Amino acid sequence: MYEIYINDRPLRLIATADLENYAGPSPSQLVTRYSGKVKTLLNYADMLEKGSPKVQTLVLHYPSLQQLWEDFLSHYKIITAAGGIVQLQGTDKLLFIYRRGYLDLPKGKIDPGETPEQAAIREVQEETGLRSVSIVSPFSVKPANAQRSSAEAPDASRSSPPNSPPAPPSDLGGPALRSETSEDVAPQLPTTDYRLPTNPPSPQLPTTDYRLPTNPPSPQLPTTDYRLPTNPPSPQLKNYPTTTLHTYRTKKDKRILKPTYWYPMITSQKQLTPQTEEDIEWARWMSREVAIAGDWKIYASLERLLE
Repeated sequence: MYEIYINDRPLRLIATADLENYAGPSPSQLVTRYSGKVKTLLNYADMLEKGSPKVQTLVLHYPSLQQLWEDFLSHYKIITAAGGIVQLQGTDKLLFIYRRGYLDLPKGKIDPGETPEQAAIREVQEETGLRSVSIVSPFSVKPANAQRSSAEAPDASRSSPPNSPPAPPSDLGGPALRSETSEDVAPQLPTTDYRLPTNPPSPQLPTTDYRLPTNPPSPQLPTTDYRLPTNPPSPQLKNYPTTTLHTYRTKKDKRILKPTYWYPMITSQKQLTPQTEEDIEWARWMSREVAIAGDWKIYASLERLLE
């Protein structure tokens, strides 16, 4: 399943085989089959953009989820972003910001040459004033518990669309705490990868195959390694890092799809300095329960992320 927020309302794209698992009865939920005509997807997007009170959720299903997803992508330019779900060490409090009338989490666009991890740490530091912050795995407050629907298995017979956005790494890997600086975010290559094996090959094989390379591969992964997979984990089942999807339009009315990759982080620094030049009025530590129950506006995608 793909869940895309359009005007803060979810559009769910699912395989027809999984329809009964996702489309529960609701008077404000419209469930319909995709006709296969690509232009009709714009009609559904426009319906959510206009904010009809009769349709709060739209579920589109089709036998091939991958085909439905690729057809949807064909209408949008992709701009990727990354952010952090930051926990204050030793507490259940998370870091929230208040920007343009909404409660939010620190996030921002991925710059050219950055990995999603690097961008997430940079945005958290810039928007909140944190300096000592690290990516962790697993997230101690919200344990990973993700599974994938059988209908969402990748289809090896099809290739990703040409404008597919980057995707976050499927496994954070490495030690529990990541470096807190952008230079150290990328994983270091273990030297043990290049040691001479304890049982060397037969003499016929050249021993030079096992020498330490003079120019080992750079730990800096190219951004092309982070293309959005055709079937990411369902947003209903948390697996950090996870991805949220939402759309918006530019001043020139161009349709944009923004995948945001969220990384669990931890810090012991309590003091916060909001980035006012980015319209952030305040940054605070609070629990999930307080954040969701507060008298401020909160994005539906963020509330879903915090479930």
